[in-house]
Amino acid sequence: MTKRLLVMVACICCLALIAVAAQAAPNTGVTRGPVMRVPQGPDLVIQEIIIREQSSGEFSTVRVSVRVRNKGDATAGASEVMLLYTHNIMGTHYPAVVQHATVGLIPAGGYQEVDFMLEGIAGPLRGMLVAAADVPVAGSPTGQVREGRRLLTTTSVGTTTDLNNGFAVIFDCTGRTLPVRFKNPAVQ
Repeated sequence: MTKRLLVMVACICCLALIAVAAQAAPNTGVTRGPVMRVPQGPDLVIQEIIIREQSSGEFSTVRVSVRVRNKGDATAGASEVMLLYTHNIMGTHYPAVVQHATVGLIPAGGYQEVDFMLEGIAGPLRGMLVAAADVPVAGSPTGQVREGRRLLTTTSVGTTTDLNNGFAVIFDCTGRTLPVRFKNPAVQ
């Protein structure tokens, strides 16, 4: 019992000394020691996919907007964005529709929306949409924009690939009012 009492008293004394020292030390809100911010460069991501409107008829046209955001700290050069749509993700008799569009310069923290027109969609508006920013180009493992080194990974063959440029959604718009927004949780 005496050892426990001594340990408790010692702990209380230590806590009291820590509390007194904390009150005596000035709190300036400044972090001590050197803080360095390493520039990361541009970082293009898909922020959201928006199904805006659908024309009526047996084979309708659907307008889909893709918002490309530059999460990096440098301006991103012009690049290419891709949108893939398939009506039935489980079947092979519905071919995928793939479209490409150009995205201009995007400043750090800025975004640009690109519209795609998907034509000849039969039946209810549902399926899968996949969007990718800075689509890889022939002869290069990356796209047109050289993104920051921290955002790339090296593969077993020594090439680098972007990790966060794509976003996919599986959806069914039956009974829903357009527009329908799908926000990328990794960007928010």
